[in-house]
Amino acid sequence: MNKTPDFSTAKHLATLILQFTSLAELYTKDYEAELYKQGFESRQAAKKMITDNARVAHSLHLSLMRLENTLLQKISEAEQDDFLDDVGFLHEMCLLITDRCGANETKRTMVRAAIFNIKSELNICQ
Repeated sequence: MNKTPDFSTAKHLATLILQFTSLAELYTKDYEAELYKQGFESRQAAKKMITDNARVAHSLHLSLMRLENTLLQKISEAEQDDFLDDVGFLHEMCLLITDRCGANETKRTMVRAAIFNIKSELNICQ
């Protein structure tokens, strides 16, 4: 009896890769905006380095999206909207966790425990 492979976990992991490359792009833009507010936009070398990093993050994101599209069928507009919503959620959550915990290991443990105690929807992490 041949068992059909279940690629759902692999698909979720591929989606996370795409989401995190989108996050890298967003955080690079956030970083650039923050430096701009602090007056670093006039420093050409720093500005060029930030712009180059943003370009690399965007390029990686596009490359991974092309790979994803060749491996899987094209996603619908609704799925694209869901993807962007997920990226927005991850962006906000990462900032919140970083802001609330900082380098405080006790708070990190508390956040990890709170999230760990929520029932899994996808069973990716055991």
